[in-house]
Amino acid sequence: MPHVPKRAQPVDPPSRSARLDRGRRAGLILKTATDKARIHALVEFGEWLVLAAPSRGQAHTEWYQAGAAWLRPGHLWTAVTVPAHLIHAAVDRPSPQECAPLLARALDGGPLFYRPPGAGRGPAYTALLRVSEGRLWEEPGTRACSPRAMVLVPAPGVCAPAGDERPWWVVPGGKSRWCSSVPLAELVAAGRTAGGGLGG
Repeated sequence: MPHVPKRAQPVDPPSRSARLDRGRRAGLILKTATDKARIHALVEFGEWLVLAAPSRGQAHTEWYQAGAAWLRPGHLWTAVTVPAHLIHAAVDRPSPQECAPLLARALDGGPLFYRPPGAGRGPAYTALLRVSEGRLWEEPGTRACSPRAMVLVPAPGVCAPAGDERPWWVVPGGKSRWCSSVPLAELVAAGRTAGGGLGG
């Protein structure tokens, strides 16, 4: 008689505390965030972000295993991608690590992540905006994601490069869920005025 494999049983998603513990072990929680309030803010930000995933369970798995997950903007937030050379020219710094504190102040803590170059694409920054502001975004040289697009988003505490093409947070979420479009547009305009000459 042929062997019939048993049907896989559904697995309940891990509790929030379990996800936090797994995130710590995986190095996904911001290492400088030693206070509980900051850690919980990151966890809450992640829980909110993952609402945009086609499959929340799959997104959590991708975050824990790979440090980044594919999410679909358009309902809770939208994503605006800015070429790295514009941001670097705007703040007169050549790398995302050096830009980080300046961008945190300029965007008032609004979430922003960096995507290293790869697969024929140049380096870029991605900011999360309110959907209403994203619809009005028209800055030349940048791109607002369509509602049906998929965006590779780093796990909430991935705040350093992994040495490959995976994105990482330059300004992590937690303080705010969205960037304001006004200071972001000002950064883009400043980068164009400066000539965007520092490269990516």
